[in-house]
Amino acid sequence: MISTSAYQPVQVDGLLQQHERRVALIRQAANEAREDDYRARWGDVLARCAAWFSSLPYSPLLYREPGGAFRCTVETAFYAMRLAGGQKFGTNLPSEKRRLIEPQYNHAVFLAAVCSGLDEPYRHFVVVRDSDRAEWNPAGHGALAAWLAGSTYSLQRRAAPLPVERMRTALLAQNLIGQSLLAGYETAVLSELFGAINPLPHVQGAESLVHKVVRQAVTVAADFDRKA
Repeated sequence: MISTSAYQPVQVDGLLQQHERRVALIRQAANEAREDDYRARWGDVLARCAAWFSSLPYSPLLYREPGGAFRCTVETAFYAMRLAGGQKFGTNLPSEKRRLIEPQYNHAVFLAAVCSGLDEPYRHFVVVRDSDRAEWNPAGHGALAAWLAGSTYSLQRRAAPLPVERMRTALLAQNLIGQSLLAGYETAVLSELFGAINPLPHVQGAESLVHKVVRQAVTVAADFDRKA
């Protein structure tokens, strides 16, 4: 493993402020009339993602700066919402039913996008808390910010990344999103949501529209960083 120097944790508000322009555009795309609804369904999810990653880089090659994992999350969500804006979800449904369900699909795209990278830093790095030399395991410890409790930390790059496990990412996402946020969602929407988290990089057989949008957003966000 390759060790790196100490990282400082970053407060949630600080991370959100760094990306306030992109977050504002996500707010517009959310199309929520009431600020409380936006905060509960969108803003609080972004805040939980910020707490999840704190100042972690995304990977050794992409968004590799401190805080890069959250920057990647915001960029992926931004591009996903842009791509979703031109799509028609639930086209097999009667028009009235489709009108009611489209906001659920729009929200599902956002949730799948922000959750797709939850496992990525852990795949590439061992996170060691400087205060006691403990190692972070997101499945057991949850959000990095709370686990650090203000301590600095160091990263050790793994000799080889852990395998991609989409089911593990979906389980992390389920914990981050919470059950209450998805109450009342149609079964078909939930299926497409969790099927699109950490999407397959290439089309394999039939592909849901949510998966397609999130897959394309992940690709665009990666290309954006490569060209930066």
